[in-house]
Amino acid sequence: WGVFQSLRVVQKLSGHLVRNQYEQVRTNLIRRYGDAFRFGIMKKVGTYNELANEHKTLYDEVTSFRGGTYFGCAVLDESEDGDDQIKTYDLFALIANGNLATLSEDDFRAYVQRQGLRPESVGCENPLAYFRLRGFLPERTRYAIRLKQNVADWDNGRLGVARVLQGVQIQAEYPQSIPDYNGINRRLVQRKVPAVICLQYHPLQLKRNLRLPMLFPLFEFQSLDNLQGAIAFGREALLLHTALKQSRLDCGGTAIIC
Repeated sequence: WGVFQSLRVVQKLSGHLVRNQYEQVRTNLIRRYGDAFRFGIMKKVGTYNELANEHKTLYDEVTSFRGGTYFGCAVLDESEDGDDQIKTYDLFALIANGNLATLSEDDFRAYVQRQGLRPESVGCENPLAYFRLRGFLPERTRYAIRLKQNVADWDNGRLGVARVLQGVQIQAEYPQSIPDYNGINRRLVQRKVPAVICLQYHPLQLKRNLRLPMLFPLFEFQSLDNLQGAIAFGREALLLHTALKQSRLDCGGTAIIC
């Protein structure tokens, strides 16, 4: 994935307005990138262009500096005061640990404006949900990911590799503890997100096998045809893809990843 980030830098320095000005810089960068990756990165231009033109969601994730935000929620944290209440949290962290209450988009925007801020300048873009956070739970709430797709016939072209998925939902042990649970799932299932899925493995087992940090965000999932495994999203999906490729671990398809 670092090759594609490097090619994006070269591409930006090749624009018609700066091409001549940065010609020597481009040449030096291409050479240094080649030394770092131990092959000429320009050999990957075709793959880079295919990624950019045909898989934009995945391309944006690969070439972004910090990765995308696919499950961001706008929150008013009632333990804080003033504009310190305005926060952004990941949905999965919130539903696992947060004591949540209902908050409408209009109420969130009104509060932000009362603090002298513009709603567009705070929080994440296109929040998945709005919540009041009233503290954190003494015990973690269990949940899993439900994938609204059949995966029994997927091979290793689709398993264990980063790709864009649609049809993700949450399946909580206590859905009544999550405000607007059904509404969140209706919005969530429409989102296209970079992801990697690996059948046969519980997240903890997969982390151990790949020697991933215990806090690495892997989630249990179940498919529409009741197959189970582990799933990662966004930047972590790219990292998991790389770890799986290096390990040659079989994620449930018909061939070993190579």
